Amino acid sequence: MDIEADLDMDIEADLDREYNGMEKRDFSVEPFTDNEWMRDSSTMTEDVVDTGFEDDYNEEVDEYSSSGDSDYIVDPEALVDDWDVDMREFHNSVDEIEWFGEHSHALHNISDEVYGLEVINSNVFESAGLEEDMRKRMLKNLNKKVACSSGEVHAKAFFVGQNFKTKKEVKEHIKLLAIHSRRDLRIAKNDKIRVRVVCRGIIPGTDGECDGGPSTNSKVTCKGKKVNEKKESCPFAIQISRSNEVEPWLVKTVNDKHLCLKTRNVKACTSKFLAGTLLQQLDANPKIPVTALHDELQRKYELGLSKMKVFRAKAMAKEQIFGDYERQYGLLRDYSLELMNTNPGTTMKLQVYPEPNLVSDTRKFKRIYVCLGALKTEYMAGRREMLGVDGCFMKGPFPGQILTAVGFDSNNGIYPVAYALVEAENTSSWTWFLECLGEDLNLDASCNYTFISDRQKGVIPSIAKVFPQAEHRWCLRHIHENMKLQWRGDECRDHLWNCADATTNNHFVRAMSDFCAFNEETHKWLSKIPTVHWARSHFSGRAHSDCLLNNLCEVFNSKLEEGRDKPIITCLEYIRIYLMNRHCIVQKAIDKCIGTLTPTATALVDSVCAIWDKILNGENAQEPEQWVHPCYRLDTWKAMYFNKIDPINGRSMWPKSDCPTTLVAPKHHIQVGRPKKKRRRAADEPKNQTRKLSRKFLTVTCGKCHNKGHNSRTCKGQGGPRQRTVVGSSEGVAGSSQGVAGSSHAAARAKQKIPF
Repeated sequence: MDIEADLDMDIEADLDREYNGMEKRDFSVEPFTDNEWMRDSSTMTEDVVDTGFEDDYNEEVDEYSSSGDSDYIVDPEALVDDWDVDMREFHNSVDEIEWFGEHSHALHNISDEVYGLEVINSNVFESAGLEEDMRKRMLKNLNKKVACSSGEVHAKAFFVGQNFKTKKEVKEHIKLLAIHSRRDLRIAKNDKIRVRVVCRGIIPGTDGECDGGPSTNSKVTCKGKKVNEKKESCPFAIQISRSNEVEPWLVKTVNDKHLCLKTRNVKACTSKFLAGTLLQQLDANPKIPVTALHDELQRKYELGLSKMKVFRAKAMAKEQIFGDYERQYGLLRDYSLELMNTNPGTTMKLQVYPEPNLVSDTRKFKRIYVCLGALKTEYMAGRREMLGVDGCFMKGPFPGQILTAVGFDSNNGIYPVAYALVEAENTSSWTWFLECLGEDLNLDASCNYTFISDRQKGVIPSIAKVFPQAEHRWCLRHIHENMKLQWRGDECRDHLWNCADATTNNHFVRAMSDFCAFNEETHKWLSKIPTVHWARSHFSGRAHSDCLLNNLCEVFNSKLEEGRDKPIITCLEYIRIYLMNRHCIVQKAIDKCIGTLTPTATALVDSVCAIWDKILNGENAQEPEQWVHPCYRLDTWKAMYFNKIDPINGRSMWPKSDCPTTLVAPKHHIQVGRPKKKRRRAADEPKNQTRKLSRKFLTVTCGKCHNKGHNSRTCKGQGGPRQRTVVGSSEGVAGSSQGVAGSSHAAARAKQKIPF
């Protein structure tokens, strides 16, 4: 599969420019007692049931996780660069899409002209003595196109001698003919060897209806007795049959003549048929509203369709495109094998809920962990021992969390390392995720890595347990959100940032003293938080980064928003395809770079003048590039994106797992109220990001007489003649928000000679 993407660097300037709110989450802490079923590139084992409890989800799930959103919130002062990846062409390879409906047969421009009755002699046609050339000439003459009265040439929907392999194709062809011709076609005869199609449409001039059409029989009196009188019915008829149950179906009788009226109520136009016509459109634009689809389908087929039918059709089409939510859990093991076969070195770990009945052949899904082989090996070549960890919630019918671990690359861009889908963001799931991450990156309990996260109560004890010697930074924005619960205002925020941004201990002490002088209570609250978690002056410096915000994960989570409402394998594929495309885009940018440093490092070095001054003054100083750490070199950046993430095959080519149990979907937890897909905003955060100036204390100006104090609807000439105003004043006509600005008004005043 060829991947072509244009290089377009996105500095994330479109993200939020202010501190957005996130409420403090509360979780209970329990010991970690989980086992896992592990799959890696070399060994495969069966499921090992963990010893946890299924009720962990009900007890520890956070209301914020289901109703709020903790993703793509960044601070404008610490933006993280990332590349724009076009995911509009994302296509699901899990389910094989069958393009049925109008894409199966070409029935456009079906003629309503009268072709007459055509009957083929089955005995002569099927006899062994008939020469093949004569048979072909007969079918060729029967299949000729006929010109209508207007001179246009149309193809027949059915013609004598037409073959169908199965009865399903016959019925589908009949359905398409009924929809395109807008006729009430019915199957009057349907058995193993015969199918007869008639039309039950309403004929003008007939009275009474029977079974959706005109009455064909009525009682009349003849010689004192009531007898049946046959009324006129639509002569349309098609006979399709076969000699035995193994032969193909053959059209033997065709009468295309219609005497009935067209109708807008065709029963053949079902929601399943409409779903087949919407597959390609929804694959390209899944967010198209039902109202737009309803109007488009009514114009296309000229039929009366209810919005509910279109809604069901859209749901069926989306399910066929993106896959069924429950059915994809049973394909997880096959998907894991395929992903590891196409991407060597990939680690996938799957965990299930405990099953009391050991003889049961099903297991409930609980967690899955993915670390692609290319990301695992190349991240270690970056020489930056820092990872940001965060979670964002799933939006489908099965609640869950996506846990991510994201690092820095040599150009100060994000570098996703691993991700997992878990039941909830709690201590147990975070501990399991970090232990899996430590095994892939060869991190033990004595490692001195640097992690940055929010103050979620599940991740803090997990990092302390799995990596007790690691440096753990807390996102300063979340500290500020907790502070805003009691102390708000820009001054408190500025003092907090001054304290956190201080690079030396003396500057930090001075900033804290200023904060204490401003607000002693807030200073006492902040002093209780260990400075090693949030102040730059107390960082170890091992990570080669002094970032204070967890923008790494926030930026990555924003890229996954479109995939979080899809079924589980489709969601995992969305993440993998995004990473695959991003790798190729960054590689194209690397190929265009020159020099020894990355573009970001080069820009930073060019702004430093101390080394240049030493060289100009004759001191023995190395080149400025030699003073930079190897993690910022262009060669290091190339090594991080040297290997590629390979695509996978379609589901029909996936290997089959030999595990004796079948995975099923977890328990569906119905949330209270309407399903929420947006994050919960802070109390002081405006719901509408589009800010407008307040009209308070402003005087309205009439649009007719341009006097103040009333509008054009209540204008009666009150207020007297307009007074001369000074240009630029608060009450002026020009340069004021209340003035009559614009060239058109100025020209009108010039014609009327109205003084300013």
